[in-house]
Amino acid sequence: MKLSTATVLYPALYNCPTIVGGKELAPPWYESSSYTRQSRIMAESQSKGVVNVGTRKSPLALAQTQIVVDALKKNFPDHEFNIHSMTTTGDRDQNTALYNFGGKGLWTSQLEEKLVNKELDIVVHSLKDMPTVLPEGCVLGCVTSREDPRDTLVIKKELQDKHGWKTLADLPDGSIIGTSSVRRIAQLIRRYPTLKFKDHRGNIQTRLRKLEEDPDLTGIILAAAGLQRMDLGDHITQFLESDNGGILHAR
Repeated sequence: MKLSTATVLYPALYNCPTIVGGKELAPPWYESSSYTRQSRIMAESQSKGVVNVGTRKSPLALAQTQIVVDALKKNFPDHEFNIHSMTTTGDRDQNTALYNFGGKGLWTSQLEEKLVNKELDIVVHSLKDMPTVLPEGCVLGCVTSREDPRDTLVIKKELQDKHGWKTLADLPDGSIIGTSSVRRIAQLIRRYPTLKFKDHRGNIQTRLRKLEEDPDLTGIILAAAGLQRMDLGDHITQFLESDNGGILHAR
């Protein structure tokens, strides 16, 4: 199974026997590192052990964690991997705009506390949710193969059926697009200055439900990777990239 860069394996401490160096999980620069070699030696020298894996409770977080755990089981068949999920601050507060929180860590800090306290052995995060500076005692141990990096547009089903709208270029002036990302708004408004924007938060299923229930919303912006991992790609009406006049992204 192909893994995605949005999924991050996040080991706890240097001497943790569960740090992975499997070829299917690690990029070339990581595979050759002394850190990886030592980790593999330690893991292989252990008898069957239990590895406690931490994650958020959202359906997408659990799906991403299962992808990583499946790969770990393949590389370390003598270990047992138990998934422990929890609700984080970012999951509980879905009304406050992200820019008002003043930094990263909404979805990661509470899991990292358990990691440092040795209640967990590893944690799986989405890389975009991680802070630039990691907590003391933690390292970014592995980044998996990249999934589709594009953003997408999802237009309300009623408006698709009534007007045939599929793309940003189809939308009339004043159409309201839901997103919680200041970056996405800045990129969109430069090309489509007549669009309006509304803060839109929640997990994927919640955002799709809010789109259909909120009379103000015309469409929402979601990451392609998340929709595809949840088998919800049929909701996508446009992939946003420089080639078709949507959102720019680094390739």
